[in-house]
Amino acid sequence: MNESLTLPDELSMITDYARGRKALLEIGVCWGGTAKALRQVMDPKGTLYLMDPFVKLPMTWNNQRVYDDEASAHMTVESVERGEVVWIKDFSDNAAKDFHHPLDFLFIDGDHEGEQPIKDYRNYSPHIIQGGVLIFHDVAVYHPKVRQAFEEALKSGKWTLVGAAGSVRVLERK
Repeated sequence: MNESLTLPDELSMITDYARGRKALLEIGVCWGGTAKALRQVMDPKGTLYLMDPFVKLPMTWNNQRVYDDEASAHMTVESVERGEVVWIKDFSDNAAKDFHHPLDFLFIDGDHEGEQPIKDYRNYSPHIIQGGVLIFHDVAVYHPKVRQAFEEALKSGKWTLVGAAGSVRVLERK
């Protein structure tokens, strides 16, 4: 099974923008494939924060019913020895209250339903330093709230669109 729910061109763009970054947060870890790729390219002394509640909720991927898997994610991410990894096993709303770390990279790929993508943007993007990047996965018509969060970021005037591949959009803080 593919470890990442991103397409190859999307993952390539994500890792290009993660290269050399020192403080990264991924919301929505699933099997850990994207997190593994981030760890491979981040600054060797950096910190990768990985946030996921790891509840057994079914998803559909390639027309198959799949589940996120905490044990598999840990094995996948820990197969790379680079930087520090901080696991945050919680829902992003709950974790936001105690998250106070400056970031130069944020990848939002958690819950796509309801207002959650907008909440993730509002809760975590203020932590991104100037020149840092904010990346949304699944900016597509079938995920209207992800698109709404992305558009809110663009309209804020705080971000510049610097990359797009598939359903991934990359914004840089002005």
